[in-house]
Amino acid sequence: MGTTQEDIPDEDGDASEVERAYLRDAEGDPSLALREAIRDGLAERRRARLREALQARAISHGYVRGKRFDPTL
Repeated sequence: MGTTQEDIPDEDGDASEVERAYLRDAEGDPSLALREAIRDGLAERRRARLREALQARAISHGYVRGKRFDPTL
């Protein structure tokens, strides 16, 4: 059996708002919540590395001098 909504700690408990959100999305399954959090963290890390690589490439090509870099351009 999974954890019910009542079993998820509130603001006064030990779990943070992010932890509660992952547990809620995983319907109280802590194992699934952890896997989803790790997956999201790794995806964000990949996106950050891509942004850094795109910015470094643009700078090395001389496109960004004194301007804020926008990787969507």
